[in-house]
This record gives sequence, C-alpha cells and structure tokens, in this order.
Amino acid sequence: MSTLRAYLFVPGDAPRKMDKALTAGADALILDLEDSVAPARKADALTAVAAFLDARPADAMPEFWVRVNAAEPTAALAELAALPLARIAGIVHPKLERHDQLERMGAWLDALEARDGLPVGGTRLLGIVTETADALVGEHGSSLARGHPPARPPGRAGRPKDLLMARPAKRSKDLLIVRPARRSKDL
Repeated sequence: MSTLRAYLFVPGDAPRKMDKALTAGADALILDLEDSVAPARKADALTAVAAFLDARPADAMPEFWVRVNAAEPTAALAELAALPLARIAGIVHPKLERHDQLERMGAWLDALEARDGLPVGGTRLLGIVTETADALVGEHGSSLARGHPPARPPGRAGRPKDLLMARPAKRSKDLLIVRPARRSKDL
C-alpha cells in the first residue's frame, strides 16, 4: 500500500464525472453517496457507483473509496451490502462521533467480506472526525482516542470548516483559515 497524497471526491450520482475523474491524477477517488448526492438520488447513486466499480479490475488505480451515509445506519448497511467490496480499497465513515460507530461498521465489513470470500479486515475504514464538533470536544470524543478497531488500518481526515461552523470561534485568534483547493472546471 503506497502513501496516498491526493483524494478526489466525486458525486456518486454522476457516472460521467466518475469516468472523467479517472484521468484527474488523484491517488484515490472517493465515490460519494453522502453529502454530494441529493436525497432523492441516493438509490441512483448507489446503483451508479456499484456499476462503475464492477467495470474496474480489482487492482485498478487510482484506489477507490466509498463515502457512505453513516449517519443513517440502516442506509449505510444497505449501501455496504450492495457494493462490490473486492473493488474497494476502503470505506469513508463521515460524521464520526463515537468509537462504537467504527466498531459497528467494522463488524458489518467483517461479515460482508466473509460473505464475498474476501480476507476479513481487507477493506480499510477511514473515519472523518472533523465534520462534527462533538467528535473532538463532545462527551464521546475521548472514545475516538482508542483509534480504529483491531484489523482495520487507522486513518483520519476531514474538513476543518465543518468544525468551525458547528462551534464558532469566540475570538479572531481562535479562527483557523482554510483555503479550499481550486476546483477543476473539467469535472
């Protein structure tokens, strides 16, 4: 497993954008079933992402990750069950607030990998802890210090602006200035 330096989020309900993203030069594509997809298009996005992944070889580059609707556990489990896990490097767990959420998703992945005849623990799990303030400073935030469940490689990523919106700074010196990356007009 090489170091991934550039992740590119791609809306899961946009097959043309997923195809085009293959040539963008990113080390990994995160096929998004969550925030970038309108609620009415979630089922279409899942179908499109599964078809896109099925059309790729298991060792394809860039790596493919899928961000699921983890805030809705029933939806997340249905999404995981419908995905071809052999084609996925990892799952992105957004809005992670508590360690038990990682444990639950890890258990689901264990069962689904066994179902598909894959090595248990082979699908990586990336928890995004900076999308909610409670993950960092809330009553359950300290549970995340234990890290990822056994057999799941660790990883944390996120968008600091989400934290700032949830818990605004009281003084200007507390503000973290985040400059968004330039957007590709071609995608």
